[in-house]
Amino acid sequence: MRLVLLGLLSLPSVAWGHAGDMIESLDVHPPQADFGSAGLESSIGWLWAENGEDYSWVCHEAVTGPESLLTPRYIRSASGFTLAAVARSGEGREEGETLYRSTDHCDWNAVQGLTGRVVQELSIDPAAPDTVFLVVNHPEESAENGVFLSTDAGLTFSATPLGASDRLFRSVLAKQGVVWATSVDSGGKEAFVYRSRDHGETWEEWSIDTSDKASPPDVLVLDIHPDGVWFRVTQTLEDDLWLLDDGGPRRVYSSDTKLMSGAQTEADGLVASLWGKGIGRFDGTTMSVIEGSPLSYQVREQGGVLYAASRPLFNNFGMMTSTNGVDFEGAFSYDQLGSPPTCEAETHSTQFCDPLWETLAERLKRAEPADTGDTGDSGDTGEVIEPHRGCVGKKKNQGWLLFALPVLWFPWRKKRHRQT
Repeated sequence: MRLVLLGLLSLPSVAWGHAGDMIESLDVHPPQADFGSAGLESSIGWLWAENGEDYSWVCHEAVTGPESLLTPRYIRSASGFTLAAVARSGEGREEGETLYRSTDHCDWNAVQGLTGRVVQELSIDPAAPDTVFLVVNHPEESAENGVFLSTDAGLTFSATPLGASDRLFRSVLAKQGVVWATSVDSGGKEAFVYRSRDHGETWEEWSIDTSDKASPPDVLVLDIHPDGVWFRVTQTLEDDLWLLDDGGPRRVYSSDTKLMSGAQTEADGLVASLWGKGIGRFDGTTMSVIEGSPLSYQVREQGGVLYAASRPLFNNFGMMTSTNGVDFEGAFSYDQLGSPPTCEAETHSTQFCDPLWETLAERLKRAEPADTGDTGDSGDTGEVIEPHRGCVGKKKNQGWLLFALPVLWFPWRKKRHRQT
């Protein structure tokens, strides 16, 4: 069976292109105060609703190369621009470029100052919509990796003082005037958490000893805490939840499943998406699954509402919400998805997205309802390969397998390598 799967995965990209991929919701961008637009990152494209309700389709093919199967990561600013990051060298539409910018979802242009670098993660503080923070890595070991900054609405980027050639930078979060970032050393025995309170001019650093791990782990920011930040130290099938506050970094919970994401809420503390189990609530000691919560890759909180990028394979909906932290209801299903934006001829959207829309629309119409009683546990076994992420250390990212065959989690890895 495994040889059959590997054979299928070796077919040309036309067989596994983004628009023809298994439909999964990967991340949700809730409406914010004074900014009613909303976004949903999906295996098939970036879904955007200017009014927060009616989503149109923006294809990944507008920013990725013709052979790429990697799903980009997106972020939209209240200032009216969208950034799309392709988290591996050679996967972008233009040679040497992995970050693209658009104001209308019609044309996407590579930004300045990042040629040759791989954008791993990006973040915009809602309070500073023209300021963007990125963590970037470089395929060459001698080049410096680190945090880059734009203060001109994502048009150009430059390095902050935080950088190192012997560390791979993994995540960044800008929120409430504070910037958090993480990295791992090239040897995989130590990780680092950073904080800046002055927009990236100076940085504090904490080290995390990971020498007790069987294999080099990853370290990723989840969300802010009222007194610091939540982050996770993650390996193949288990994660540790950490909290960094005035008492320094400490492990507060060890999970036998993946903590796919986490969100700090005012009423219930931290909630987290748990692989194959639903959404859990952490009470300071244990993580309890919320009964009836959806399987989800990403959960976020905004204005007292929980937003989950739910898996339509198991619950019919691509996004679900909860106003009380207990009961979830469908907020978006893929048969509601609208066509690409109306753009002028010869734009990237008309060139790459419009020719694919008719086939995708037929797929969405034919999609059979999911069995809502299926928890997905029988298919959610084996190695978990995280969506969106690039590589850690020398391990090649196989994240696109998640979207092509999400229920076939066979324990297969390629040889670790340095390229991000």
